[in-house]
Amino acid sequence: MLEQKDLEAIAQLIEERAQKTETLLLGRIDETETKLTGRIDETEIKLTGRIDETETKLSDRIEQRAQQTESFLLDELARTQDYLGAQIESVRKKQEEMYQFYRLDRLDNDNLTLLLRLVESMQKRLDEIENKIA
Repeated sequence: MLEQKDLEAIAQLIEERAQKTETLLLGRIDETETKLTGRIDETEIKLTGRIDETETKLSDRIEQRAQQTESFLLDELARTQDYLGAQIESVRKKQEEMYQFYRLDRLDNDNLTLLLRLVESMQKRLDEIENKIA
């Protein structure tokens, strides 16, 4: 069998090997952690950039759609205003025609009233002349 000295030497070699392995593993773990942290940071930066880009595109698209909608509404309002303006003008013309008809009818009634008075006056005169002759 092995002597105590040999066993101690083997134990020390095992201990040294375990420390080297531990050191190597810790170094690799630190290296891997550093790489992963770097990759996570890069990914975060890329994602932040893409999110900002998407927000910008979305904002631009919303602005464009708002401008198109505004333009459409203004065009529709102008078209409606033109249509309603034409309708109002038509109503005004008809109102003017009715007013002129009303004036003519009123004048006609006034003339008819005057004519009836004249006929009544002439009838009275004719009755007076007939009474004088008879």
